[in-house]
Amino acid sequence: MNEFWSTRNNPEGEVVSQIRNEGGFIHVVQTVAAAEGLRDIFKTDMIVTGVRRIEADPTRGREEKVEIKGYVFDFRNALLPVTYYAYGGGMDHFEALEASVNNPVFLCVNGHQVSKTVTTVRESENSGWGETFAQEVTST
Repeated sequence: MNEFWSTRNNPEGEVVSQIRNEGGFIHVVQTVAAAEGLRDIFKTDMIVTGVRRIEADPTRGREEKVEIKGYVFDFRNALLPVTYYAYGGGMDHFEALEASVNNPVFLCVNGHQVSKTVTTVRESENSGWGETFAQEVTST
């Protein structure tokens, strides 16, 4: 699904695919939380195998965050790879874990699932063929 081979970063080629949110359950909702902020809460048991800080880049409209990589278990106890991002006060907590592949940390992670629209503008280099070409890419 929407995967393709690219030689952009690797001359031998690599598979390029979008991150997808899959593998969730469908729950029958008896009541909807009155507070809208309580409707997008998640809670998972996770094996954290890596944490890295990603610095803010105001030119690209990106804020500072911490990328948390690891694995979660689904209803069949299958191990699924997952990547979460922490913003604000949670960043220092996850960095202090010093989690790695050789030093995994098992913990309960909870938070809010947030969908953001990110718009990136890529400009081509000036060439003898005219003005700089700007390509705007939007992703969620």
